[in-house]
Amino acid sequence: MLDEVAALDPDKDTHELDDCLSALIRSPALSVLALGNWLGANAKLPLAKLLVHNLSVQYLAAETPVNLDLAMLQSSDAVLVAFRLCALATTPAFSLGWVLALLRNDETGVQTHALELLRHHIREYPHTTQRLLESMVPDLKTTLPVVAEVLSMLSKQSDAFEQAPRLKEFAMSREERIALQGLKLREQREIHRHAEQSSVLMQFVKQSHFKYSHETVVEFSAQGQTFEQSLSMQPHAVSVELPISERLDPQTGPLRRNRMWAGPTS
Repeated sequence: MLDEVAALDPDKDTHELDDCLSALIRSPALSVLALGNWLGANAKLPLAKLLVHNLSVQYLAAETPVNLDLAMLQSSDAVLVAFRLCALATTPAFSLGWVLALLRNDETGVQTHALELLRHHIREYPHTTQRLLESMVPDLKTTLPVVAEVLSMLSKQSDAFEQAPRLKEFAMSREERIALQGLKLREQREIHRHAEQSSVLMQFVKQSHFKYSHETVVEFSAQGQTFEQSLSMQPHAVSVELPISERLDPQTGPLRRNRMWAGPTS
């Protein structure tokens, strides 16, 4: 199957490729096998990036690390793929699941590299890493003692952040934020209104105003009459933690991450 998918052209066979990738991401075992073939030493970069993108979308809102079995891959390939998953900024639920699978390997070299990648997740995604590790069942935490150590460290770090001074805007409730946004919006409207009143050009330009609402209205006809049905709109959002280094240093942050593509240095 993987050979047949690799023979597809990403620019031409888009529908067939999408169907194959959808089948791959639904099976963690097939995903591991495909990444080992396309993201290992003989990388097929276009296919690998497409698969990583689909996996990131699939597990973007995952509450626990993905449980992966890397027994079908050689240790060197599994480690290289782990580094390249981090280089491609794969969603932490999947890349951290890969790292945890490496930690279960008894080889000393593999565990050394796995600890390095675990430190990468702690450094770049501290809140997401803490949330994902806390969701692990107690049995898994017992089999991986390093998880308990990491959680203890992240908990102390989180407590230190909570005690640090904050701007008042960051401590506002949702209702206070809405009220503040309303005040800013009214202030902007007043500024624009005064500018339009004093503008000579606006005396010759026709203006159209549109109003926005929190509800949408559906119009339908029945028995020769037209009816309107209001539908309330519910907000939906997914919180995503971006890499800290790239937020602090957008110029060189991605470069440091891209260096992980070459794999372990030793």
